[in-house]
Amino acid sequence: MKRFHIHLSVADLDQATGFYSRLFGSEPSVRKDDYAKWLLRAESKNESAAKPAAPARNQSPAQRKQTKPLRDKLKQAEQQMEKLQQQISGLDQQLADPALYNGPPTELARLSQDQARLRDQLDAAEAQWLAAMEALESA
Repeated sequence: MKRFHIHLSVADLDQATGFYSRLFGSEPSVRKDDYAKWLLRAESKNESAAKPAAPARNQSPAQRKQTKPLRDKLKQAEQQMEKLQQQISGLDQQLADPALYNGPPTELARLSQDQARLRDQLDAAEAQWLAAMEALESA
């Protein structure tokens, strides 16, 4: 299966979600406080034509063996992105707690720094995913 991934940062997630829901003709597959994700499927009169072929049918055994490291790298990047998203979501919840802003500023600074570090790591993981996907598609 081939996928295309786009990451957009927006100022108003609710407004952007409404726009993209109208554009795609569907609500997000996943909606959280800090992100929305659509998993879109190609529409076709012949539904079987819209389904991607299994890798075994697309590639010879030698090709599958050759592309396995790329597929593994892609899967690893996807797992890393999911883990980072969960960590960022947890930090977002902590930063949304009003009591945090009444306490010592060191905790707020630490959480903000952790959030920025995780977002940078997520950007790097997404770049790795994209590079792995491009390498796999060109293999």
